[in-house]
Amino acid sequence: MFKIIFILFVCLCPFGTQAQEKAKTTRLSILTEEWPPISFEENDKAQGFAVEIVEQIQSLTQDKHPIQVVPWARGYRELRNQPNVVLFTVIRTEERDKLFTMVGPLGVSEVALYGLAERNLPVQSIEDAKKLIGIAAVNETLFATALQQKGFQNLVMTKNPEQEVRLLAAGRVDLISGDFHALQTALKKAGLSNLELKRYLLIEKSKFYIAFSKGTNPELIKQWKQALKKLKANGTFKKISKKWLPFSEAVTGVEVVGLHADLVGK
Repeated sequence: MFKIIFILFVCLCPFGTQAQEKAKTTRLSILTEEWPPISFEENDKAQGFAVEIVEQIQSLTQDKHPIQVVPWARGYRELRNQPNVVLFTVIRTEERDKLFTMVGPLGVSEVALYGLAERNLPVQSIEDAKKLIGIAAVNETLFATALQQKGFQNLVMTKNPEQEVRLLAAGRVDLISGDFHALQTALKKAGLSNLELKRYLLIEKSKFYIAFSKGTNPELIKQWKQALKKLKANGTFKKISKKWLPFSEAVTGVEVVGLHADLVGK
């Protein structure tokens, strides 16, 4: 019996070590988008709530790959088409569960419609909103997709939240779609902090995650999951959340969902 156990130990240990070493040498492309205060670029450096969380994960996993801030459309395209791509943050949907493996959640995002408080538009329902002249949405994001799926035909596509708030201030659209924190930051960046936004409609709430593309080493994803669990357990996650999102509760718990959740371990 002792011999059998010893043989199993000798056979299995090198495999585990090799898998961990391979994970360490995997060349990752780590991408994020302009979605302040969650993630953004300032002074040629990635910054924001999710950026600090990922940097802490990198420190724990000894990962030294740079974080690149890219347009959402480019990042999502690379996530879909190339192995060893990490994109954050990605809002979880049924479709994305079939495409990517995701670790999180990092937070909760609202898909909502906002407008100028001073206008006090007569919008009480989705049908009311559909009758408006225009609603801005950032192209190829879940915000735009959610509205399209609900039959909105009056959407004006933009490149980023800052462009959305400029259109709203200029009176070229009646409402804009997005998340409260991102839109408040966009107002500040656009020099429009004096404008007061009103939330007219809440469309849906969704959790957002760190996404890994198909073909990424499951052992590497497991290491990121364990690192995130440690950050939430030791209070680091909550501290960073309070710094960037002072009016939101830090999301608890860690899970792996999506394509290869069974290989990584939930």
